[in-house]
Amino acid sequence: MEVVDEERYSVLRGRAIDSAYLFKKNYWICTSGDLDIICSYKMGILTLGVGLSEYESKDTISIVGKASQGYGLPKIKFTDVMRFMAWSCEDYWDQ
Repeated sequence: MEVVDEERYSVLRGRAIDSAYLFKKNYWICTSGDLDIICSYKMGILTLGVGLSEYESKDTISIVGKASQGYGLPKIKFTDVMRFMAWSCEDYWDQ
């Protein structure tokens, strides 16, 4: 995966994620302290939104990364997102 938005990536990189769960295919909702983070992966594009609530997070979504091999890649796991963003999280559901 390659970084698209260096500024957003640097702000969110290395966070400790308290919990995360798969809401729907390739769409995770995470908490990190007081923040909610929405992660979505579609057609090789990783987007993230951050806010004090899920609704606020949806208003701040931006493209953070893209697949190195091109568009239309298969489903990824949350561990792939964690590795790319250098996040740590022990409490996540990714089924």
